[in-house]
Amino acid sequence: MAAALGALGMPTVATCSTISSAEIWAKLVNDTKYTVTISNVDWSGRYGTANGDGTISDRIEGTLEPNQSMRSRHRMGDPDIGERYTYLSFDATFTRANGSTGTCTFYYSYRSDTGAKAGDAASANGSVKDQPASCSLKYDSYYNITFDISDRYS
Repeated sequence: MAAALGALGMPTVATCSTISSAEIWAKLVNDTKYTVTISNVDWSGRYGTANGDGTISDRIEGTLEPNQSMRSRHRMGDPDIGERYTYLSFDATFTRANGSTGTCTFYYSYRSDTGAKAGDAASANGSVKDQPASCSLKYDSYYNITFDISDRYS
């Protein structure tokens, strides 16, 4: 799916010429009353922040409690060896009290050599066809993205 969505082009807004200027911050917001589980995380480039103790922070992963958020830091790989493209995709799923589920699939990509970006937030209906999760992606600024998952049926 990431490859298909990555083919979507967006108009050029800005161009990055150095690795340090191509830093993207994303935030996932859980606007449901249920715990959200993150799965199927896929990325390119450098994802997260390496800490002095050997751990990595600033990644969207694991679980997210109701009405909370988590952020991620994403940078290009090494432009000297041709890594001028980065993407992040993941699923976020919650389970309602009645056992039905809602899932959002989130995606964004960015090319530092052209400045092109693309993104998507979509729901594949969940376990009950008429009760999909509500999913959105918002560009807060060129390098800041908010992914939001909510449930309009609870």
